[in-house]
Amino acid sequence: MTSRERQNNRTVNDTVLEDEDRKGGESNWEEVTIGVLGTLTFVSNLLVLVAVQMHRKSKNRMFYFIKHSCIADMITAVFTDFSQLIWRLHGSWQGGNVLCKIVLYLQPFGMVLSSYIFAMMALDRYQAICHPLSDRTWSFKKSKIMIFVAWSISILICIPQMINYSLTLEGGEPNCIAKFIEPWGEKAYVTWYSIAFFFVPLFVVSYAYWNITRTIWRNFASKNRASRCEREERNIDPRTSSMRGISKAKIKTLKLTFTVISCFIVCSLPFISTVLWVTWDPDARFSAFFRGPGAAVLAHLAALNSCINPFIYLFFNPNLVTTMKEWVSFLHCACPGCIKSTVSRTRDNEFSEMTKNSETVVTTQATHLNETFIKMHKLNSKGAVEV
Repeated sequence: MTSRERQNNRTVNDTVLEDEDRKGGESNWEEVTIGVLGTLTFVSNLLVLVAVQMHRKSKNRMFYFIKHSCIADMITAVFTDFSQLIWRLHGSWQGGNVLCKIVLYLQPFGMVLSSYIFAMMALDRYQAICHPLSDRTWSFKKSKIMIFVAWSISILICIPQMINYSLTLEGGEPNCIAKFIEPWGEKAYVTWYSIAFFFVPLFVVSYAYWNITRTIWRNFASKNRASRCEREERNIDPRTSSMRGISKAKIKTLKLTFTVISCFIVCSLPFISTVLWVTWDPDARFSAFFRGPGAAVLAHLAALNSCINPFIYLFFNPNLVTTMKEWVSFLHCACPGCIKSTVSRTRDNEFSEMTKNSETVVTTQATHLNETFIKMHKLNSKGAVEV
C-alpha cells in the first residue's frame, strides 16, 4: 500500500468517526431542515396550484406554465426532500430494488422538469416581446406543445439515473447506490447530468433574455426618436416603433419570469459547481468544506428553489392571493361545526323569508278587502242620493 493510499484510508476513517460523533448534532438539524423545506414546498405549491386552477383566467398562457411549475416543485418535495428524509431516518434502504430505481429516477426529475419549464417560459416571453405580430397567432395549443417538450426531455434525461442505481448490500445492510464504470464512468455521468440539468436551460434562457433586452432597448430608442420627430413616426418599423407593443401585462410577466429564472440560477449554480468539483477533484471529498455544514447547505440549495417559486408567483399575481384566501375560507367552512352553523343560519334565513312572505300576503289581502269595502260604500251612497 502506498503512502497516498494510507493517507486516504486514514482520512476516510477519520471522516466516518466525525460523522458518527455529529449524528446527534449537525445530522439532526439537517433532517429537520429537509422536513420543514419539503413540507413548505409541497403545501405552498399545492395552494398556488389550486388558486391557479380556480382562477377565472386559468386558461392564460402564463398561468398554464405556472401550473406545471407547481407540479414539478411538488414532485421535488415528495421524491427529493421526503424520500431523502425517510432514507436518512432509516439509515438503509428498505424498499427493494424496483422501488430503489423508481425513487432514484424521480429524485432529480422534479428539478430537471422545473428547469426546462423555466426555459419554455423564457421562450414564450421571447415570442411575445420580440415577435409581437406573430404572437397574435400564438395559440394555447402551442403552449401545451412546449410543456409537452419539457416533460419529454426531462423523462429522457433521468433514464440513466434509473440504470445506474440499484440495491446493493453495503456493510451487511441493503442500500441504494450507483455503480459506474471505472475510472471515468462517474465523471462522465455527473458532467452530462450537469450539462443537461443546468447548462442547456441556462443557454436557452440566456439567448431568450439577451434578445428580449435588445428588443426593449430598441423600443425605447425608437420611442425617443419618434418623440423628437413626429413626422417620421409612420416610417418607423411597426415592430419597434411603439411601446404599445409591450403592454404592462407583458412587462409584468417578463419581470415574473426573470425573477423566477434568476432564483433558479442562484440556487442551482452553487450546487452544480460543488458536484462538479467533488467529482473531478479527488481531494475534494476530504476537504474541510466538504466535511462541514457548507456542503450540506449547497446540497439542498437546488431544492430550495422549488420552495421559493410559489411565493414569487403570489407576489406578482395578487389575484391569486385573493383566490387562495377564498379557497382557504371554503376549506375552513368544510368543518362540521361550520356546516352546522351554516345550516342553522340557512334555516333562520328561510324562516325569516317565510315570515316576510306571509306578512306580505296578509297585508295584501287586508289592503284588497279595504279597497273593496270603500268601493261598495261609495256605490251605496250614490244609490241613496239617486232615490
